[in-house]
Amino acid sequence: MKTSFKFLSACIIAAALVGCQGNRYNIDGRAGEEWADGTIFCIPAGQRNAAALDSATINADGTFVLQGACDTPQVCLLSLQKGESRHNANGYFVLEPGHIAITIGDDKFSVSGTELNELANKHLESAFPFEQQLSTLYNQW
Repeated sequence: MKTSFKFLSACIIAAALVGCQGNRYNIDGRAGEEWADGTIFCIPAGQRNAAALDSATINADGTFVLQGACDTPQVCLLSLQKGESRHNANGYFVLEPGHIAITIGDDKFSVSGTELNELANKHLESAFPFEQQLSTLYNQW
């Protein structure tokens, strides 16, 4: 009886652990060495004064790691803070289960790794020529 209970308990725990891994995200990022020892915040997009979903300290080499769980995909942005200096990264990404790679630069924001982020990249790439033409026309007028 005790053996059956232990086995059943082990199966339930194993199933719970396997189920939990299905909604886990892992973000490996690079923000630049100037942000070393600062903090990066993952914030839901479009929600004024929203609490950060996650945060991490930026390493001496400018890298950071955010890890957690999310039940549904959510559009987010990253905000960096070091002392009194605060900067919102110039881009959005989809926080969703899986491995996400993000690079933040002065005028660059790149994200890759998960299905929805890859689809968003394809959409943005196809819209870029149109945006360039629109910008040219606007500047001529």
